[in-house]
Amino acid sequence: LSSLDRVAMSVALVPMTEEMGYSDSFKGSISSFFSVGYGLGILPSGLLVASLSPRWIMAVGITSWSLGTMATPFAAAQSSMIFLLGARALVGVSESVAIPTVQRLLSNWVPPERKSLAV
Repeated sequence: LSSLDRVAMSVALVPMTEEMGYSDSFKGSISSFFSVGYGLGILPSGLLVASLSPRWIMAVGITSWSLGTMATPFAAAQSSMIFLLGARALVGVSESVAIPTVQRLLSNWVPPERKSLAV
């Protein structure tokens, strides 16, 4: 789900550019703001997963990245560049919980002798 959501915006940018008239630099910003959010969120996500419930963190991450994903077309329709970039950054920060959480869940639930098969 997380990987699909990452690719979806690059596909959606084609019709959005035709309809909204985005410049190449703004399209790059839209794509980059996801990466900025993800990069800023990955370390805190790993630290949170180490100290809090991985189930709870994943639930919060999925909820907030869903909200960011839903906000994206509304921001584009309103021609709000700041809101659109913020929505993409929110998706990036929210998705940064996925890998550390899955790794923590696997380490908690899978017996040591089966871990190489679990991934």
